[in-house]
Amino acid sequence: MADNFPSFYRGNTVYWTCYFTDDDGDAIDITGATVSFIMKSNYTDDDADALISKTATLTDPTAGECQFLLTSTNTDITAGEYYGEYQYVSSGGDVTTLQNGMIKVLRKVFE
Repeated sequence: MADNFPSFYRGNTVYWTCYFTDDDGDAIDITGATVSFIMKSNYTDDDADALISKTATLTDPTAGECQFLLTSTNTDITAGEYYGEYQYVSSGGDVTTLQNGMIKVLRKVFE
């Protein structure tokens, strides 16, 4: 799967589309699933301490495509690097971590 973590400016509204694929590059069918995004200050933080926790809109689930929306309120956090993760829960309840990594929140010039 390609790197699906956006960098964004704090306090901005952010939309991004994710495309989930298997190791061969074939789309993962996410029909009927829930795809979630979580962002934390520290890798060891509990989910309850997450700075951002969002569920995707499935825009083309058979092609593994979904879209996330973060409002300006969601992104009004201190600029820096954070830990992020995507999680997939199938319609049958199977849980899979799709990707985790670092996210950069950038400082705006006009603050």
